[in-house]
Amino acid sequence: MQAEVKETSINPYPTKHTFIVNDNPAVLNNGLLIMDSLRIRLVFHNTTVGTVDQIKLPNSYGVDSAFPNPFNNQTTISIATPEICDIHLEVYNLLGQHIWSREFEQLFPGNHKISWDGTNMHGEYVDSGVYVILASSSGWSESIRVALLK
Repeated sequence: MQAEVKETSINPYPTKHTFIVNDNPAVLNNGLLIMDSLRIRLVFHNTTVGTVDQIKLPNSYGVDSAFPNPFNNQTTISIATPEICDIHLEVYNLLGQHIWSREFEQLFPGNHKISWDGTNMHGEYVDSGVYVILASSSGWSESIRVALLK
């Protein structure tokens, strides 16, 4: 079965397009078409651009882990997103003071790895200690603790 692809809108960013594939919305970003577990053959002007086979997407949001933990230089946080969303990542010390934050817009469904290099909002390295990393999106938030050792 060949998917019927109709381009419905073009984002102002030249690498991101929104499509309707077999009456379901899909987004093409940097050459990758993301949808649920469907096999899609993407064709432009009778030229096959690529196929996507059985993508396994997370069923729910989640912060899976931070690796390494404890860390010295940098730690990488694994975040699962079941839908296209914005993720806000914040780091706090154990006194509740805000250390660092970053907004990640329009993340596709899937598993993402986001790094924190142990710096504050001014780019200065923070002291050794335990920090709370809070990930949040609309209606969801989850935190993990990481230990920075110098």
